[in-house]
Amino acid sequence: MSHATCCLPVVVPTRPPWHQGLAAALKQRLSQAWSAARESADRRACQAALRQLSPSTLRDIGMAHLVNPEATLPRVDWEHGRWN
Repeated sequence: MSHATCCLPVVVPTRPPWHQGLAAALKQRLSQAWSAARESADRRACQAALRQLSPSTLRDIGMAHLVNPEATLPRVDWEHGRWN
């Protein structure tokens, strides 16, 4: 056996190929977007369930501040004022 044929050069990658890095970054961003969308949907569902309760019940359980009141023109005028 000669020295030239016994050891072939081997390339050892130190980083993954660029397409694998791109795929991993895309997967991470999609996962974050999905988590944010699920969290937002869960929050809207909870607020919709709280809106079903009466104001006195919400006050009694200490959650009246969690429900966003419906925006009406008098309420908007009272909170923000008219600057016309």
